Amino acid sequence: KENSYTRTQDNSATGMNLSLKETPQSVSVITSKRMEDQQLNNINDVLRNIPGVTVESETSDTGSAQIWSRGYQIKNIQIDGAMSSSNHSYEKGNESIDSAIYDSISIVRGATGLLTG
Repeated sequence: KENSYTRTQDNSATGMNLSLKETPQSVSVITSKRMEDQQLNNINDVLRNIPGVTVESETSDTGSAQIWSRGYQIKNIQIDGAMSSSNHSYEKGNESIDSAIYDSISIVRGATGLLTG
């Protein structure tokens, strides 16, 4: 578990453990400490706290939502570095995905984020 709101290194954009300053893309990281302190209990709560990301929740009780960043719908996600079939599993029921199981959640912007998640 993280004991800080910030991270000095992240490998989500390039696969290499670079400092955020050395990373050639814009990366937003929400640490477990911040998730716990701000009571961000599910993935939608976390995503709503990332600048430039919009979460459009459905009005039904399915817990599904559409995620948007910079005008593009986010359909590609990675969980622990592996591509996920997010088109269906993530959009249907992401209210129920508990954020407590993650050390951090990273959003990568730019070409890498658009193509790989």
